[in-house]
Amino acid sequence: MGRPRLNRLASAGKKLKRALELWDKSTGMYSSSSRHVAQWDRWQQNHLPKSVTTIRQDISQGVPLGRIKDYAQCLNVSADLLMDESLVPESETFARKVQAGIREATGHVFLGLQGMDAQEAISRFNGPETLQEVFTVIRGAYNAYWWNEESPDEILRFALCFHECKKTTIFTQCAYKYYNRENILKPYCFLWQNNIHIISIESQFTSLSHAVFINPDKFPPLKQRDPFYLHGTALSEDGTLGVRPMVSYIIIQRVDGSQENTLEKYENIVKSVMFSPVITKEHPDFEALRQAVVIPDMTAGGEVNNINLSGLVV
Repeated sequence: MGRPRLNRLASAGKKLKRALELWDKSTGMYSSSSRHVAQWDRWQQNHLPKSVTTIRQDISQGVPLGRIKDYAQCLNVSADLLMDESLVPESETFARKVQAGIREATGHVFLGLQGMDAQEAISRFNGPETLQEVFTVIRGAYNAYWWNEESPDEILRFALCFHECKKTTIFTQCAYKYYNRENILKPYCFLWQNNIHIISIESQFTSLSHAVFINPDKFPPLKQRDPFYLHGTALSEDGTLGVRPMVSYIIIQRVDGSQENTLEKYENIVKSVMFSPVITKEHPDFEALRQAVVIPDMTAGGEVNNINLSGLVV
C-alpha cells in the first residue's frame, strides 16, 4: 500500500526556502559545505530531516503539518508565521520577522553586519546554558566608577545591573549623568572567549562605548570576592577627541543582596548617581578610589589582584 500521503502546506514550503536564504543556509547536494543545513547546529537540535531529498520535497511540495513547529523552532519564528497563507514569503513583513528571529537567536547586532559566519561564532559563546551560568555569577545591581586620563581629576559614577537572562541575552541596564545630561541605557551584553563585552550607545547617539570585563565564571577566584566586584576597560568615541578613541578604566561592585529584587536595588543606585554623579579630586578618598579603579583584575602572570574597597565606595 505504500506510505500514507503527508498533509503538506505548500505556502510554508516557499516560506521555508525564503527563510533559509535569509539565514544564509543552503540545501544543495553538497551537504559538507559549512553553510549547508546538515552542518547547522540548530537544524540538528530540532531533529529536522538529514536527507537532502526530503528537505527539497518540503520546500517544493510543501511542509508536512507535523514538521512545521520544528522548522519554526529552528528558524526562531512562530509556527503561525509559516502557516499564515495571507503572508507571502517575498513580503517585507515576512523578511523583517525572520530577521528579527535571526537577531534574537544569534545575538550580536554589530557583528551581524559581517554575515552569518560571525553570527554563528557569537552563538557558540552565547548558548543558553553558558549565559545562564554566567548570569548566576554576575546577577545584581552595581555601584560603578569610570576614570580616564582625559579627565584625570574626576571619577564618573554610574549604575549598572544584570537583571534577567533569556535564551541568548543577558539583559543589562546602565545609567549615569554627565554635563547635567541624564543617560539611561540598555547596553548589549555578550560573551566572547574569556571576557564579558558590553556595548552601549548613549541617549543622544553621539558616543559609543565598548567595555570588557573578565568572565568570572572562567576564573573561579574572581567569583569568591565578597562583596563581588570586577574591573573593566573601555574604549569610547564621541568625536570630541578627533580620531583618537578614549581609554577608560572601570570598577563595578555589586550591592549586597541585589541578586533578588535587582531592578528595585538598581533604581536606588540610579537615584544616588543622578544626585551625585561625579567624584572630584577634592574628595578625601579620590586618589584611593582612582587607584582601585585602574588596577587590573589579574596580573600579567595570571595572579588575581584583590583590593579592599571598604570605605571607598561613595
